[in-house]
Amino acid sequence: MEQYSRTVRQVDGSTILESVVLHNGQDPSVLPQWAQEQRQRRFTLHFLRHDQQEMRQQQGEDRRRQLEENRQQRLLQQATRMQAQQERQHRAAERVSRMQELQGQQMGSGNFVFTDRWVDGDGVSHTSTFLRTN
Repeated sequence: MEQYSRTVRQVDGSTILESVVLHNGQDPSVLPQWAQEQRQRRFTLHFLRHDQQEMRQQQGEDRRRQLEENRQQRLLQQATRMQAQQERQHRAAERVSRMQELQGQQMGSGNFVFTDRWVDGDGVSHTSTFLRTN
């Protein structure tokens, strides 16, 4: 059941409320023109609100998807940076090891001086020198 109303001004200046009812299954063409226009506005507003609600939902889903993609991208970038840092530390450790081999100098009969140099995980360089005798 649908109800439509309007205020009508009488010739004497007074107003009355005019109402019509459209029952379920009844043909809307039986409504007066003003009621048909109200009906059309109601349906237009209803569908407009519905479309706006769907658009807001889609925008929310798009935003959530974009945030998740951004989060995944940041995690990938962080993992790539960590891997690159680990590779740099590994190469530095290999260089230090080669330098240690080259710096072991024989001093007299079986005495060797070794200088160890290394970079820890925080990027701090360390040096240690010791004498080893055979």
